[in-house]
Amino acid sequence: MSVRVNIRTEIQVEPKQVFEELISRDTAIVISSEEFPHVSIGTMQKGLCGVEMYKQGKGYQIRVCSFANRADLQLFIEIVEIMMNLTDSKAYFDDDEEDGIVNPHEELGGEWIEEQLEWSIRGNCAKVMYYGKAVVTEGLYLPICFGPHMAEEFGIDLSNPAIEDIERIQEYLTSIQWSFSDKVGTQVQYVFPHDFGGEDRVLKTSVILAKDGKVQPFDYVSHANLVTLMDDKRETVLIRMEDFRKVLPTSIFRPIDEYQFALAGELSYETFLGMLNTASLYAPEDPFLTPTFPGRGLDEEQNTFVLMWDPSESSWKMEDHVKSIPKLLTMRLNWSVYEYGMARKDDRFVMVRCGEGKTGVVMSGVFDSHPYPSEDWTGKGREVYYVDLKPNFIADPERATILTTERLDGSIGWFDWHGGHSGRFLNEDEEMKLEELLAEERVAGLLAQHRLPLLHRETQLGAAGLEPV
Repeated sequence: MSVRVNIRTEIQVEPKQVFEELISRDTAIVISSEEFPHVSIGTMQKGLCGVEMYKQGKGYQIRVCSFANRADLQLFIEIVEIMMNLTDSKAYFDDDEEDGIVNPHEELGGEWIEEQLEWSIRGNCAKVMYYGKAVVTEGLYLPICFGPHMAEEFGIDLSNPAIEDIERIQEYLTSIQWSFSDKVGTQVQYVFPHDFGGEDRVLKTSVILAKDGKVQPFDYVSHANLVTLMDDKRETVLIRMEDFRKVLPTSIFRPIDEYQFALAGELSYETFLGMLNTASLYAPEDPFLTPTFPGRGLDEEQNTFVLMWDPSESSWKMEDHVKSIPKLLTMRLNWSVYEYGMARKDDRFVMVRCGEGKTGVVMSGVFDSHPYPSEDWTGKGREVYYVDLKPNFIADPERATILTTERLDGSIGWFDWHGGHSGRFLNEDEEMKLEELLAEERVAGLLAQHRLPLLHRETQLGAAGLEPV
């Protein structure tokens, strides 16, 4: 989603020439990478993503990220013009093989900048909706993570964002880049061995380290693939970055964006241990596993469970369910699991409405935690285990179900789809048949989506939900 132009030339240009020309034009710049093959330049106190220059083959590429603000786009135009002058060559967009750019300030002027800004917010919002998680891109000093929680906080309608939305977000994110330019983050790199993913891989992880009963100092938790909570006296816990919100004491951390958090108070060793214990609920057995959602194919690493829901008896009422639909990407929901001994984080589930009214599958997704004991929702004092849910699909039962009970009975009639314990494990044959039915419904929805009155179709939101707040 970045904007790139290529300059085809055999003339050698040194980055220093570009820097000096920008300074001669009274452009205040900051340089975060000053040597080819990768040069990165930003506008002092105004840049968000900056502009990147690459030396490649016979020529150069100049690139600006899709989240670029006005200052970045104006700097991009300046650098394109400078490089054209230094090489006496045209600049070409990736899909332009013939015409090229002749006058950058005229062809990439005010109207072009406004179009890029609008395309940026609409494109990034569409990606957040489709994939159900944050868009991550590089900023001048730290990554930019824009996702559902941040959109909700700023009052942005992901399905219909306005140009004012990107202005507010970019103004905030720009201030973050400069506020944290000299702060200490937590990101390091590790090579994980074969038993973590089948082959050696380099993953970035943000490490919060305690040693000799003291938490080592840092200013903010920076974006990475994983967050590692490490204590020299206890077992290390790794969780995915998107799960980190669930272990944060809000009185000590404040969000920078979707995934990054500033330390706003003292993190005591006792509080750190509490975070470590909570994190164990969300530590995946395989950090490299990307959970597969129902209807998107089976993964042998995942089990499938059926959750039963009777609104007339459940603490989760019809009103709660319907209100949750617009908050699919940020909602937090847990559910009791009868066969909890077989359940684990990243297993798949379908929720079946039973009882009166239209019945059948009304929700699907994956378990977002390992099972944990909590208070009995019925008030009878039973031992009840719950899991957090990450839905990828929710239907309004009064308008439609994903799969009707009648169809489930006709295809998998030996399983009781009308009630019984919630959180029952499906055997392999049942799981495969259910997956076939869900896949058929998914294809039918893609081919005739205008006939499906589901408020959050997979064609809109994709097959991934973001973790609850």
